[in-house]
Amino acid sequence: MKILVEYHAQARAAVGSGRESIELGDGATVRQLLDRLTALHGDAMRAMLSTSLIFVGDEQVKKDGRVDLSDGDVVSVISPISGG
Repeated sequence: MKILVEYHAQARAAVGSGRESIELGDGATVRQLLDRLTALHGDAMRAMLSTSLIFVGDEQVKKDGRVDLSDGDVVSVISPISGG
């Protein structure tokens, strides 16, 4: 199945692109996707994912929970923003 990953803010800078399509096996989870992204993009992605928010569609999901993905899902990686 194909998953579209969209990168925002600092995540975009870490990857060097705003989006990419990732091929995963049927029944893959968000955790498996994040593991694949780390394997593809190395330490910069590992560091980014430790603080990023992850959304499947419009729903925020836990990075360590078992959230099943479906073909065509859009997963967003968003860096938290702080300010005052």
